[in-house]
Amino acid sequence: MERPLPQLDALLRGIPPAPSLETLLVELDHRLRGAGLKAEAAGEVLTPFGLLRGAVVVRGEGRGYLLVRTESREASRAVMELLPRALLGSSLEDLVPFPLGPEPGGEARLSVVLDVRAPGATLSPPALKGEYAMWWGKEEGEAFPYTRAAEAWTGWFRTLAGREEEGLFELLALLGVPLEGVDRTKGVPDGLTFPLTLPSGARALLTYRRDRGPRLHFRREAPAWEAEALVLNLLRMLRKKLPPASVRESEPLRWWQGVLERSAEGPTEAVGKVKV
Repeated sequence: MERPLPQLDALLRGIPPAPSLETLLVELDHRLRGAGLKAEAAGEVLTPFGLLRGAVVVRGEGRGYLLVRTESREASRAVMELLPRALLGSSLEDLVPFPLGPEPGGEARLSVVLDVRAPGATLSPPALKGEYAMWWGKEEGEAFPYTRAAEAWTGWFRTLAGREEEGLFELLALLGVPLEGVDRTKGVPDGLTFPLTLPSGARALLTYRRDRGPRLHFRREAPAWEAEALVLNLLRMLRKKLPPASVRESEPLRWWQGVLERSAEGPTEAVGKVKV
């Protein structure tokens, strides 16, 4: 793993490992003044493995760094060794991770760096009017079945095959929808829609149809990496909630397999498009 420039390394040495974000930004502003470097809060960043909070981006000298506060040697090692993979495809993937805390050591685990219990979206009614899609084509000639998004969605449909209603209830629980008193034996009404907001502020929908199962749809302007990360993060959490099961036949899975077959025939403008 690439290390920061010696100048930055020296400037960061001795910073307390876990101050508040505001205190850290003030300290960095003082230390980096005159060094041609600028620090700013990274905000909440969604990854397929959880939510990164409280990180700081430092840019300058033609390079950029991601400073992450850590409280253990294991967390520092995870920042150096595992976080780059978690951030692949995101707006931070070009940054060099740097732990602010103990020297790296022990067993690296992302769970000590990321919030692995955060679903990565919040309920935010009412829905913003317009078009949403499970995936929007970005490049001319792009064949959807060969994208990373298609791979993520295939895992989604295969995991939920034959237990789509159960999966919807688990998703709603993860998103904080109160389910007390709901009789699950009566089934799920068809055509449900739940408006969501992602960490970047992008808007999305969770929908349910009996012939499609639960799906996520995103506005065209939503960052593609964040949409993909939400699918994978929720899928990771679903696999922990749902007991392991073999892939079953189901109408939503057959629909998805048909989508893949049809979209392999040529460029696709959007997959799973809905309008509200």
